[in-house]
Amino acid sequence: MFKNLLLILLYLSSCSTHSQIANTRYKKELDLGASALKNEEYELARLHFIKALEFNKKSSQAYNSLGVLALKKNDYVQARVLFLKAISLNPDIIEAQANLGALFLEKGASGKAVGHLKAALMLNPAFIPALFNLGLAYLSLGYPEKAKSTFLYLTGKNKNDGKMRLYLAYARALEGKVVESAKDLECAGEFVNHEMKGFKLLIKGIIARNAGRYQESLQLLKLSWQYDAKEPALLQTGVTYLFKGELEKASSILQNLKEKKLLKRNYPAVLEALALLAQLKNKPEKMKEILREITINYPGYNLKKLSLQK
Repeated sequence: MFKNLLLILLYLSSCSTHSQIANTRYKKELDLGASALKNEEYELARLHFIKALEFNKKSSQAYNSLGVLALKKNDYVQARVLFLKAISLNPDIIEAQANLGALFLEKGASGKAVGHLKAALMLNPAFIPALFNLGLAYLSLGYPEKAKSTFLYLTGKNKNDGKMRLYLAYARALEGKVVESAKDLECAGEFVNHEMKGFKLLIKGIIARNAGRYQESLQLLKLSWQYDAKEPALLQTGVTYLFKGELEKASSILQNLKEKKLLKRNYPAVLEALALLAQLKNKPEKMKEILREITINYPGYNLKKLSLQK
């Protein structure tokens, strides 16, 4: 009996040692994968994360990291599967919820993005990547006032974050707040030099339009085409032409954006501008058709009363 007990103890000790070795190697593979991912060595990172799963088949972290790699390859289907797998293994993995939100935001499904981003924020209300993407989702859903609240919170966390201050200015500009958005833009200038120059020109163009300075708005928006904000600037150029009453120029730009689907995240805003164009051209059936498309394909979009109110 003593001999049998000794064998059992030796067996348990062996299992424990094997488990410890496997866990050590698992953590090492995760760390190596994270390092390779940071250095943009994506294939090497993928191999390390797959190796990590050999030591821990239920690693939500490894599945989430593989999802990030799939997202970088624009493989949205595979990325979604991997993020959902990570969440099924660990419902409290905040990164996977946030990444799934980012995925839907990138695809233009901002309504779905909001659900996952809020789920991430329930786990950690101060998780900055989720908060930032939630602000972007609110913008794409036509809720600049909600986006403003989010960016206000983020600028409060770091007053020297020029990028966040720019997005606050953008939200306020879309909200029609001329003075406030101009102040935010000025503050952002202290921390953002030549970075995001096109985005700053875009915001200035919207502010000028809100103030009724349409020609200045068009000049600023056309300048921003040359930089990093070309597609949003084209949308706002089309809207400015609507305000200016130059409907054919507006139509040319907006139809081009629609046909080429250049703005995934802001595509419903393009459709809304086209609905306003149809209203101004006295084409009520066309306007209803476009509004129906927005309602069916973009649930959650804030379909505002169509007007050219300043």
